[in-house]
Amino acid sequence: MESKKADINISSEFLIDVIKGILLLGAVIIMVTAILSILEEEKEVGCLNSNLWDNKRGLKDFLRDVDKKDFSEAEFFFDNDNCKIVSFSFVQGIESSPIQYPNPLPKEPILCLCNLEFSLLESTKCIPYDCYKFKNYNEINSEQFSTEDYKKYIILRFIKDENTLRIEPIGAEKEPEPVYYKREIESKTDPNNLIHSLNILFRTREITSFMSFVKIKDAGFIIPKGIPNVEGFTFLFDINLAMPPLQGQTEEDYLTNHQKINPALVKQALVVLPLDKNKFTNLNEEQKTTLALYYKTQNEWKAERLECVEEEVVLCQSVLNEFSENFAVSINSTKNG
Repeated sequence: MESKKADINISSEFLIDVIKGILLLGAVIIMVTAILSILEEEKEVGCLNSNLWDNKRGLKDFLRDVDKKDFSEAEFFFDNDNCKIVSFSFVQGIESSPIQYPNPLPKEPILCLCNLEFSLLESTKCIPYDCYKFKNYNEINSEQFSTEDYKKYIILRFIKDENTLRIEPIGAEKEPEPVYYKREIESKTDPNNLIHSLNILFRTREITSFMSFVKIKDAGFIIPKGIPNVEGFTFLFDINLAMPPLQGQTEEDYLTNHQKINPALVKQALVVLPLDKNKFTNLNEEQKTTLALYYKTQNEWKAERLECVEEEVVLCQSVLNEFSENFAVSINSTKNG
């Protein structure tokens, strides 16, 4: 009888130990799951507008509904002020996309909330906060979609087009910002130090930097008709705009094989030139107040006023609403440029 009671006590203690073990294992599993969940939620980059992506009924939830393909058109309001929306479609090719994805692309198209990392020599890179991978579409648009060029508030219109998801942004585009002249090898591109500074507003946002190749015409060069020839002062020069060197391109190769920028892409330019102080001093007061920067258009030479400041050096600036490759500095014979 006592032996049976002892067996029952041992069994009870064993059962209690087993239950304790199961409870402890369960607690460990819950803790590990919670830690893994936290680690999964940690993002590589922070986005101030991530709440519109993460929130319940946010963009990511919206994309899940879009992926079901039980719609024809749908719209989503998005705050575009910080991170941008960018698409990546494997079938469109990797190299052709202006914004690059940092990891190998899946075969399915993805739409990402990206912090864009800019570079002067390489493609813009997406540092993804998060991405949604579509299951039921082959590609997004016919080329990469991005909200990079749009202002703070936009509407994203999603359109089902068989196996292609088309996204159309509705909103105001940002104005291009002025681009500043890079002076990395100016001893080779502007050997006479003719350009003090050159700020350009391009008609496209794809030009984020440029170089200038500047050359003064020989003294014996014939002065074009319509430009007054002030002896010892008037001079002609050329400015050729060019894209910066390609990655890995040597300086020697770049000087002979640079990619030119069409002057027609210039919307506005602020040109600042240093003038020879002795030559400037030799001008009379009327000439000093009627200096002009001439530039050649397709049909004629036009003039814009040069405003000069004389201190230790003489700096003169002019604002051009179009651009050229051929320029001259002289006085303005019409006095109304």
